Amino acid sequence: MLTKIIEYLTHYKTEAMKTIPKPLKAKSLKDVVGEWYNNFLVSLEGEDGPSKYEKLFELVLAANFMDIKPLMSLACAGVALQMKDKKSPKEIATHFGITREYKEPDPARIKEKYPWVTNASNSSAGGKPAPAPTSSS
Repeated sequence: MLTKIIEYLTHYKTEAMKTIPKPLKAKSLKDVVGEWYNNFLVSLEGEDGPSKYEKLFELVLAANFMDIKPLMSLACAGVALQMKDKKSPKEIATHFGITREYKEPDPARIKEKYPWVTNASNSSAGGKPAPAPTSSS
């Protein structure tokens, strides 16, 4: 992944990427950022299957960790375009090969695990949740 990031930064130094508008209305990144940057993202895609977008997600994490804002913007736009026109969370999960089933959160378990969390109706702070506990050293 580091090699791809260096490739991106080297190109960015000679040809800065255009700012990606938000919300992203385009159907293709090529129309927004140009051919090189679009091809850069396409080069990260793997073969069809559950890990097709694995490198794209790795790029999101790496760009975030390294605080490379234009690269983060490009990677997130790539993810957003993959989700565009998907109608439900199930369609998105299927598209990205996510197989884990998620359950609705159990309020009793949440209250047990995070006792400082209260709902607005039980709060004595005028409708605001109680502050998180602080560590006493």
